[in-house]
Amino acid sequence: MKYAIMNSGVFVSEASGNTAWSPKHFQTAESLSDEERAKFNLYEIVENQGTLTAAQKWGDPTYEINGTQVTRTWVAVDKTTEELAAEVDALAAGIRDIRNNRIALTDWMGLSDNTMTSEWAAYRQALRDIPSQEGFPHTVVWPRVKLIS
Repeated sequence: MKYAIMNSGVFVSEASGNTAWSPKHFQTAESLSDEERAKFNLYEIVENQGTLTAAQKWGDPTYEINGTQVTRTWVAVDKTTEELAAEVDALAAGIRDIRNNRIALTDWMGLSDNTMTSEWAAYRQALRDIPSQEGFPHTVVWPRVKLIS
């Protein structure tokens, strides 16, 4: 269980139920009575959280005291243009890393003592072309190659 420490209705800190609250007795928050928790301004947290769209993030929550509990309501806020662009950049970088690893796995085929088949050359080219696919980086069609003929 999670608990909020409130001061005059303002959130101060959060603690788990196994945190010691009474130094003289080493009682945990969960073992305290409602009256004892009230003495420490300690309230059980009840979460109120909806869902987010891909263009949102959680903002600062609001707190409302209801008897021995406090309701924490999370507020959805729109991500900034910079945050959205950074997410797309990170996704694209991850896909490029996978693509580069797949190309590296076939590098041995280009060694001087080996002749690369046209099928493998086309596969490698398709991997290199992934960033130019429509919908990249959100939609990627990974090329396939027939391993055994």
